[in-house]
Amino acid sequence: MGVIKNAIKWIAISIGGLIALLFIALMAFGAATEVGIFPSTLVQTGVELPEKQYEALREAKILDRNEVVKFYYAEGMFDVTYSGSILTDKRILGYWTEEEKDEAEIKVLSYNLKDIDYLELTEEGDSLTDAMYQVTIFGNSEDSLILYLSVEEDRHLEMVEALEKQIAENTSRFAETEN
Repeated sequence: MGVIKNAIKWIAISIGGLIALLFIALMAFGAATEVGIFPSTLVQTGVELPEKQYEALREAKILDRNEVVKFYYAEGMFDVTYSGSILTDKRILGYWTEEEKDEAEIKVLSYNLKDIDYLELTEEGDSLTDAMYQVTIFGNSEDSLILYLSVEEDRHLEMVEALEKQIAENTSRFAETEN
């Protein structure tokens, strides 16, 4: 009976140790996200974006030096430059990394804010998947930009509102020029 009791004790200690390690790892990941080592899992405002990540986006030529980020979401868990969606003061953009022949290349598709014509939710997100929004520009319904946005805490809705406001301004301006 002593052997079984001893084995149960060691199994309990092992399971407890694993749970403690998992908890510590989650806390460390959360702390690393807070200080900007890892990208946030939320859609962030430009003010919330850590300077270190801002600089990484500039160095990767995803952002121009004179652009101001209004909203930002990184899809990559560990690397801010892997893929994401950004709304700046000048444009809306999506970026992603393509692996070709052992070489990674960052691709960027962007539209000037004044050219945006339409925003459509194409796939609702949930706790495990991002929402997908399709952005089109005036005079070109063939090409579009797909934005992937986390729905966590509904923070994506602020970015969607900002885009819808820009589209309303563009539509009004376009209507004035046609008259």
